[in-house]
Amino acid sequence: MSTLTAPLLVSGRMACLEYARNRLAIVLVLGFVPLWLTLEKITFLSYPVTFTPDGQEDVPVVVPGNDFSLIYAAANVVTLIIGFLAFTATFRGRRFDRRLVGAGFSPLPLFTGRLAAVAAASAATAGYTLAVILILIDVRRPHLVGLALLLAALTYASLGTALAAVLPGELEGMFVIIMISLLDSGLQNPMLNPHAADARYELLPTHGAVQAAASAAFSTADTTSRLTAQLTWYAALTFLSLLCFRVGTRGAARRG
Repeated sequence: MSTLTAPLLVSGRMACLEYARNRLAIVLVLGFVPLWLTLEKITFLSYPVTFTPDGQEDVPVVVPGNDFSLIYAAANVVTLIIGFLAFTATFRGRRFDRRLVGAGFSPLPLFTGRLAAVAAASAATAGYTLAVILILIDVRRPHLVGLALLLAALTYASLGTALAAVLPGELEGMFVIIMISLLDSGLQNPMLNPHAADARYELLPTHGAVQAAASAAFSTADTTSRLTAQLTWYAALTFLSLLCFRVGTRGAARRG
């Protein structure tokens, strides 16, 4: 086994074991996702909401308010779960990562293994959430909705990984991720914020994914620009988390 393959497989396997031990995350995915989205569908008013997708400014789309808000709730719950899952796994595995680096493993394959593991968890969570959405409402292009949810989850996975390198405990990490996710989804939801269409909110971490998911769910508008913007956020936060990982294991590499 090569010097690149071994640390990648070890890191990925240990990350998957850490995810499997996180029973709270499993319960949240299996139970909280359908519960939260069902409550969103039932409790929100179904009054018409006017939505203007990209490229269709002259043809606004009118959808029931509870269906429209469901997309924002789905993005919110996916980012919360994956962000916290990535944070706890990275935070608890910091000592193990330092030992591996001290034993001579390269940090980049170790980080890549963790990245692959959290990508698999993100895909599973996004797919399950999409299945719940399809049960509750009619969606025009479910494959694009699923892709948007996956990119939102991956973005918060990288955010959680980066936060694990700088925050002192799991409680602080959970609080920061919850606050960022609530602000992120709430400020761009026109049912909660009448100024959600303001250009400044396009800087929010999952703005591209949420807008792409809404456009794909209720219209035939092109979502390429929104998905590209979200991919940019994901790449930037992944690079930041890699830097944090390298800084966190640098001392172990020197001792090794």
